[in-house]
Amino acid sequence: MENAKLFAETHRKELNPEVILQSAFDKVLNDKEVEAGSATACVATLRKGDTGDHVLDVANVGDSGLLVVRNRQVLHRVHEKVHGFNAPFQLAVVPPHLRGRAFSDKVSDAIREKVGVQKGDVVIAATDGFFDNQFNATIASDAGWIGKVEGSALDRVPLVGFVLSAVFADEKVAYIDPQRVAQRLVQSAYKVSLDHEAHTPWASMLRKFGAEDAKGGKTDDITVVLSRVTTRDELSTSNMW
Repeated sequence: MENAKLFAETHRKELNPEVILQSAFDKVLNDKEVEAGSATACVATLRKGDTGDHVLDVANVGDSGLLVVRNRQVLHRVHEKVHGFNAPFQLAVVPPHLRGRAFSDKVSDAIREKVGVQKGDVVIAATDGFFDNQFNATIASDAGWIGKVEGSALDRVPLVGFVLSAVFADEKVAYIDPQRVAQRLVQSAYKVSLDHEAHTPWASMLRKFGAEDAKGGKTDDITVVLSRVTTRDELSTSNMW
Protein backbone atom coordinates (compact mmCIF):
# COMPACT_ATOMS: atom_id res chain seq x y z
CA MET A 1 0.00 0.00 0.00
CA GLU A 2 2.96 2.32 0.53
CA ASN A 3 3.81 1.85 -3.14
CA ALA A 4 0.21 2.64 -4.14
CA LYS A 5 0.29 5.79 -2.03
CA LEU A 6 3.58 6.88 -3.62
CA PHE A 7 2.28 6.31 -7.15
CA ALA A 8 -0.99 8.14 -6.46
CA GLU A 9 0.84 11.13 -5.00
CA THR A 10 3.18 11.41 -7.99
CA HIS A 11 0.53 10.68 -10.66
CA ARG A 12 -2.44 12.69 -9.43
CA LYS A 13 -4.28 12.59 -12.75
CA GLU A 14 -4.33 8.78 -12.73
CA LEU A 15 -7.67 7.81 -11.19
CA ASN A 16 -7.88 4.20 -12.34
CA PRO A 17 -7.43 2.10 -9.17
CA GLU A 18 -6.33 -0.91 -11.20
CA VAL A 19 -3.49 1.09 -12.76
CA ILE A 20 -2.43 2.34 -9.33
CA LEU A 21 -2.47 -1.18 -7.88
CA GLN A 22 -0.58 -2.61 -10.86
CA SER A 23 2.15 0.01 -10.47
CA ALA A 24 2.43 -0.76 -6.76
CA PHE A 25 2.71 -4.50 -7.35
CA ASP A 26 5.22 -4.04 -10.18
CA LYS A 27 7.42 -2.06 -7.81
CA VAL A 28 7.32 -4.91 -5.28
CA LEU A 29 8.40 -7.35 -7.99
CA ASN A 30 11.09 -5.09 -9.44
CA ASP A 31 12.61 -4.03 -6.12
CA LYS A 32 13.13 -7.69 -5.17
CA GLU A 33 13.14 -6.81 -1.47
CA VAL A 34 10.39 -9.34 -0.78
CA GLU A 35 11.58 -12.92 -1.24
CA ALA A 36 8.20 -14.54 -0.69
CA GLY A 37 4.76 -13.53 0.48
CA SER A 38 1.30 -12.52 -0.61
CA ALA A 39 -1.41 -10.02 0.19
CA THR A 40 -4.93 -9.08 -0.70
CA ALA A 41 -5.41 -5.48 -1.80
CA CYS A 42 -8.18 -2.91 -2.15
CA VAL A 43 -7.64 0.45 -3.87
CA ALA A 44 -10.29 3.13 -4.43
CA THR A 45 -10.30 6.52 -6.12
CA LEU A 46 -12.88 9.31 -6.05
CA ARG A 47 -13.75 10.88 -9.38
CA LYS A 48 -16.47 12.77 -11.19
CA GLY A 49 -18.80 10.61 -13.22
CA ASP A 50 -19.98 11.29 -16.76
CA THR A 51 -23.09 13.09 -15.47
CA GLY A 52 -21.22 15.28 -12.98
CA ASP A 53 -21.95 13.13 -9.95
CA HIS A 54 -19.18 11.69 -7.81
CA VAL A 55 -18.14 8.06 -8.07
CA LEU A 56 -15.95 5.84 -5.93
CA ASP A 57 -14.03 3.55 -8.30
CA VAL A 58 -12.80 0.38 -6.59
CA ALA A 59 -10.42 -2.45 -7.47
CA ASN A 60 -10.48 -5.28 -4.93
CA VAL A 61 -8.23 -8.36 -5.04
CA GLY A 62 -9.24 -10.97 -2.47
CA ASP A 63 -11.20 -10.61 0.74
CA SER A 64 -10.19 -7.20 1.97
CA GLY A 65 -13.15 -4.94 1.48
CA LEU A 66 -14.78 -1.56 1.37
CA LEU A 67 -18.04 -0.37 2.92
CA VAL A 68 -19.86 2.84 1.98
CA VAL A 69 -22.14 4.31 4.65
CA ARG A 70 -24.80 7.00 4.29
CA ASN A 71 -26.78 8.34 7.24
CA ARG A 72 -25.40 5.51 9.42
CA GLN A 73 -26.85 2.91 7.05
CA VAL A 74 -25.06 0.53 4.70
CA LEU A 75 -25.12 1.95 1.17
CA HIS A 76 -22.81 -0.57 -0.50
CA ARG A 77 -20.33 -3.31 0.40
CA VAL A 78 -17.78 -4.14 -2.29
CA HIS A 79 -17.72 -7.82 -3.21
CA GLU A 80 -14.85 -10.16 -2.43
CA LYS A 81 -13.13 -12.59 -4.79
CA VAL A 82 -12.03 -16.00 -3.54
CA HIS A 83 -10.89 -19.33 -4.99
CA GLY A 84 -12.80 -21.16 -2.27
CA PHE A 85 -13.41 -21.20 1.45
CA ASN A 86 -10.76 -19.08 3.22
CA ALA A 87 -8.70 -18.94 0.02
CA PRO A 88 -8.86 -15.38 -1.33
CA PHE A 89 -7.35 -14.13 -4.54
CA GLN A 90 -4.03 -12.48 -3.69
CA LEU A 91 -1.00 -10.86 -5.24
CA ALA A 92 2.06 -12.95 -4.49
CA VAL A 93 5.82 -13.08 -4.75
CA VAL A 94 6.36 -16.81 -5.22
CA PRO A 95 9.84 -18.32 -4.82
CA PRO A 96 10.99 -20.53 -7.73
CA HIS A 97 10.57 -23.83 -5.87
CA LEU A 98 6.89 -23.08 -5.17
CA ARG A 99 5.82 -21.80 -8.57
CA GLY A 100 2.86 -23.71 -9.88
CA ARG A 101 1.92 -24.93 -6.40
CA ALA A 102 0.69 -21.67 -4.85
CA PHE A 103 -1.93 -19.08 -5.73
CA SER A 104 -0.45 -16.18 -7.68
CA ASP A 105 -3.22 -14.03 -9.07
CA LYS A 106 -3.07 -10.94 -11.26
CA VAL A 107 -4.16 -7.36 -10.64
CA SER A 108 -6.51 -7.79 -13.60
CA ASP A 109 -8.34 -10.43 -11.53
CA ALA A 110 -9.62 -7.66 -9.27
CA ILE A 111 -13.31 -7.12 -8.65
CA ARG A 112 -14.15 -3.74 -10.22
CA GLU A 113 -17.11 -1.78 -8.83
CA LYS A 114 -18.26 1.84 -8.97
CA VAL A 115 -20.39 3.41 -6.26
CA GLY A 116 -22.12 6.78 -6.46
CA VAL A 117 -21.27 8.87 -3.40
CA GLN A 118 -22.14 12.30 -2.05
CA LYS A 119 -20.84 14.74 0.53
CA GLY A 120 -21.10 13.29 4.01
CA ASP A 121 -20.82 9.63 3.01
CA VAL A 122 -18.38 7.53 5.03
CA VAL A 123 -16.01 5.02 3.45
CA ILE A 124 -14.40 2.22 5.44
CA ALA A 125 -11.66 0.17 3.76
CA ALA A 126 -10.37 -2.73 5.83
CA THR A 127 -8.77 -6.16 5.87
CA ASP A 128 -10.74 -9.37 6.32
CA GLY A 129 -9.70 -9.51 9.97
CA PHE A 130 -12.00 -6.54 10.51
CA PHE A 131 -14.96 -7.60 8.38
CA ASP A 132 -14.85 -11.19 9.67
CA ASN A 133 -15.48 -9.90 13.19
CA GLN A 134 -17.93 -7.04 12.64
CA PHE A 135 -21.28 -7.05 10.87
CA ASN A 136 -21.84 -4.38 8.22
CA ALA A 137 -24.77 -2.80 10.08
CA THR A 138 -22.72 -2.51 13.28
CA ILE A 139 -19.86 -0.84 11.41
CA ALA A 140 -22.23 1.58 9.69
CA SER A 141 -23.95 2.54 12.93
CA ASP A 142 -20.67 3.44 14.65
CA ALA A 143 -18.51 4.80 11.83
CA GLY A 144 -21.45 6.66 10.30
CA TRP A 145 -21.33 9.33 13.00
CA ILE A 146 -18.36 11.00 11.31
CA GLY A 147 -20.50 11.56 8.22
CA LYS A 148 -23.68 13.48 7.61
CA VAL A 149 -26.54 12.13 9.74
CA GLU A 150 -29.93 13.39 8.58
CA GLY A 151 -32.56 14.23 11.16
CA SER A 152 -30.39 14.06 14.27
CA ALA A 153 -31.50 16.02 17.33
CA LEU A 154 -28.58 18.39 16.89
CA ASP A 155 -29.77 19.24 13.38
CA ARG A 156 -33.43 19.65 14.31
CA VAL A 157 -32.88 21.83 17.39
CA PRO A 158 -29.83 24.03 16.78
CA LEU A 159 -29.95 25.77 20.20
CA VAL A 160 -30.08 22.47 22.05
CA GLY A 161 -27.31 21.19 19.84
CA PHE A 162 -25.19 24.22 20.67
CA VAL A 163 -25.68 23.75 24.42
CA LEU A 164 -25.09 20.00 24.31
CA SER A 165 -21.98 20.48 22.20
CA ALA A 166 -20.45 22.53 25.00
CA VAL A 167 -21.58 20.28 27.85
CA PHE A 168 -20.64 17.00 26.19
CA ALA A 169 -17.73 18.21 24.10
CA ASP A 170 -15.43 15.28 24.80
CA GLU A 171 -18.15 12.69 24.22
CA LYS A 172 -19.08 14.37 20.95
CA VAL A 173 -15.47 14.32 19.77
CA ALA A 174 -15.26 10.62 20.62
CA TYR A 175 -18.06 9.99 18.12
CA ILE A 176 -16.99 12.29 15.28
CA ASP A 177 -13.19 12.48 15.46
CA PRO A 178 -12.04 10.14 12.67
CA GLN A 179 -8.87 9.02 14.44
CA ARG A 180 -10.72 8.06 17.60
CA VAL A 181 -13.51 6.38 15.66
CA ALA A 182 -11.00 4.34 13.62
CA GLN A 183 -9.24 3.26 16.80
CA ARG A 184 -12.56 2.28 18.35
CA LEU A 185 -13.49 0.22 15.30
CA VAL A 186 -10.19 -1.66 15.41
CA GLN A 187 -10.38 -2.25 19.16
CA SER A 188 -13.95 -3.51 18.91
CA ALA A 189 -13.07 -5.97 16.14
CA TYR A 190 -9.99 -7.16 18.04
CA LYS A 191 -12.03 -7.76 21.18
CA VAL A 192 -14.60 -9.79 19.24
CA SER A 193 -11.85 -11.78 17.49
CA LEU A 194 -10.81 -13.16 20.90
CA ASP A 195 -14.35 -13.97 22.01
CA HIS A 196 -15.05 -17.68 21.46
CA GLU A 197 -18.79 -17.19 22.06
CA ALA A 198 -19.42 -14.16 19.84
CA HIS A 199 -21.89 -14.10 16.95
CA THR A 200 -19.75 -13.00 14.00
CA PRO A 201 -19.72 -12.93 10.20
CA TRP A 202 -16.89 -15.48 10.36
CA ALA A 203 -18.99 -17.93 12.38
CA SER A 204 -21.96 -17.36 10.06
CA MET A 205 -19.80 -18.25 7.07
CA LEU A 206 -18.49 -21.38 8.80
CA ARG A 207 -22.06 -22.53 9.39
CA LYS A 208 -22.82 -22.12 5.70
CA PHE A 209 -19.95 -24.50 4.98
CA GLY A 210 -21.33 -27.15 7.32
CA ALA A 211 -19.95 -26.27 10.75
CA GLU A 212 -23.39 -26.13 12.37
CA ASP A 213 -22.21 -25.17 15.86
CA ALA A 214 -19.64 -22.59 14.75
CA LYS A 215 -19.37 -19.46 16.87
CA GLY A 216 -16.78 -16.96 17.96
CA GLY A 217 -14.45 -14.51 16.29
CA LYS A 218 -11.45 -15.01 14.04
CA THR A 219 -7.96 -13.90 15.06
CA ASP A 220 -6.35 -12.16 12.10
CA ASP A 221 -4.69 -8.91 11.10
CA ILE A 222 -7.03 -5.94 11.51
CA THR A 223 -6.41 -2.78 9.49
CA VAL A 224 -8.94 0.02 8.95
CA VAL A 225 -8.81 3.15 6.78
CA LEU A 226 -11.66 5.53 7.58
CA SER A 227 -12.67 8.32 5.17
CA ARG A 228 -15.41 10.86 4.68
CA VAL A 229 -16.51 12.30 1.34
CA THR A 230 -16.11 16.05 1.63
CA THR A 231 -15.36 19.21 -0.36
CA ARG A 232 -12.09 21.11 -0.65
CA ASP A 233 -13.70 24.12 1.05
CA GLU A 234 -14.86 22.05 4.02
CA LEU A 235 -11.49 20.35 4.26
CA SER A 236 -9.61 23.66 4.30
CA THR A 237 -11.69 25.02 7.19
CA SER A 238 -11.87 21.85 9.29
CA ASN A 239 -9.45 21.20 12.13
CA MET A 240 -10.47 17.55 12.34
CA TRP A 241 -9.56 16.24 8.85
